[in-house]
Amino acid sequence: MAKKLVGFDLDGVLIDSQETMKLAWEETTKKLDIKTPFSKYLEGIGKPFEIIVNELGLEKYLPDLRDYYFNYTSKYSNLINVFDETVEALHLLNERGLSTAIITSKPKEKSQHLLKKFSINSPILICPEDCSRGKPYPDPLFIVQNNLNLRSDQCLFIGDMISDYLAAKRAGWDFIYASFGYGKVEKIDLNICSSPAMLYKYVREQLL
Repeated sequence: MAKKLVGFDLDGVLIDSQETMKLAWEETTKKLDIKTPFSKYLEGIGKPFEIIVNELGLEKYLPDLRDYYFNYTSKYSNLINVFDETVEALHLLNERGLSTAIITSKPKEKSQHLLKKFSINSPILICPEDCSRGKPYPDPLFIVQNNLNLRSDQCLFIGDMISDYLAAKRAGWDFIYASFGYGKVEKIDLNICSSPAMLYKYVREQLL
């Protein structure tokens, strides 16, 4: 079945913000005297921030933990880089008339700022504020699918974390694993793109 919608995760797929997140997490945890290393936080990337915090047992530090962390990510936003060929793939899909969406667990204000800063253009942006349950639940994917009146087999999602994979699987969407991102999705049946260049090639040859 030809795809009519391609969804993209943001962090680890369209942009590389790991160094920014690392520095923000380290400064925040130092300020609040939290011993949880960034490596543990990174394992949860792809889920809404509060969910990661709860899973780490750090909910008692909210809302200060959230406020400090996102203030520090703004401080270090100059360290964020773009995966140029992934962004080119998204824009190519737009030009050829396929629907695209960015489905992220990053807060909407931060997401909108980064998309504008890096000239990443997609008509649909879904963030945690848009639904009661974020990835790994399929809810944000269903919002896009239903708004466009599409079937699940007409949709594909590109992500780098297990939460992305689970959301796509639960929504009935096909999934592309961007292994150049942050996660480790150990599924032998996955379509894997190991670099932005490989992802761009896949889009040109398989989706257009």
